[in-house]
Amino acid sequence: MGIIIQCIISVLIFIGGVILLPFLKKKVQDVRIVNYALSGAALFFYILLIISDGVYHHWDAETIADVNPLSKLSPFVFATALFINFTPNAVKRYYFTIISTLIIPMACVGMFAALTDGLMNDMSYFVIWMYFDSFSHIAIALLGIWLVITDQISLERKTLFQSLGILYSFLLILIVVNLIFKTNFFGFSVYGGHHIYAVVIDPWILSFVTYFAGLTAFVVGDWFLCKAIASRSKPTADPPEKQQPLT
Repeated sequence: MGIIIQCIISVLIFIGGVILLPFLKKKVQDVRIVNYALSGAALFFYILLIISDGVYHHWDAETIADVNPLSKLSPFVFATALFINFTPNAVKRYYFTIISTLIIPMACVGMFAALTDGLMNDMSYFVIWMYFDSFSHIAIALLGIWLVITDQISLERKTLFQSLGILYSFLLILIVVNLIFKTNFFGFSVYGGHHIYAVVIDPWILSFVTYFAGLTAFVVGDWFLCKAIASRSKPTADPPEKQQPLT
């Protein structure tokens, strides 16, 4: 029952946030205020996730490895999004573009991950950290939408390819680090223990290819979603007033 309630609350929060963002666009003088609020919320709930999950599992090594910022893409975004606001514009441009192309997976995980896990395993299993994980994902999804409707990112194809290139380069660096130091950052281990969000695909090379292919599909799909959101958020020009007939 707890998982179902959490799912309903998460869906309502996301829908409420989507409805609220256009209103904030009209009322907020500085769009960065909402940037700070949403990225700060993601970091705040991520910290609560680490604390609650660590206490629940008695800070065992597996738990620490699962929630650290380099364990998966989501924790990395949670941990860094707030601080990116204070970096040079060139860094923000590519980082924010990547965030905006993760709206769909962030929203889906935030609303339905606990429910999916419950259906696959045990619906009676529920702990408070599931809320914190959900809220962090939803905050980043809403941040992505906010960046689009306030024109803080470029939706040109060139920017998309450059952002993908930076993301791929970062992931390839992690693979090299894992290879050298026998770590398992982002589940990219070649020594066993490789996974895609706890899903194991053998051999490891197939797991890596699947990860990159799935990430590319999400990013490109979200890019088209961002284009649609941007086109709908642009104000339509008022029709010209009809001229009064000369008398």
